[in-house]
Amino acid sequence: MVATRRHLDLEDIPEIAAAARESRESGQPIDLRLGGKTVAVLTPKSEWKPGEPRKMSPEDTARFMESAGAWRRLIDAEHFLDENYRSRSISTRPEVTVEIPD
Repeated sequence: MVATRRHLDLEDIPEIAAAARESRESGQPIDLRLGGKTVAVLTPKSEWKPGEPRKMSPEDTARFMESAGAWRRLIDAEHFLDENYRSRSISTRPEVTVEIPD
């Protein structure tokens, strides 16, 4: 059985319609509260689709490029790989023994 969502036309509820427009314009989620508790979160729909590259702002691109190579000389890659492979060969689990009753 396929579950279907219930749709609500926001034009019938002007306060929520205004909040939806605000969320879409700002790109920020808005908590919908009832009795002092959050009962739903109004989140703008993403225009990004899986498989598409994400759009980066020029500031994001600049920050990414500045961070490239920042880890260099912080770790010894060869030592890291040696330790990693060595640790995989060490068993930390107790040996399992199976006793078959006669």
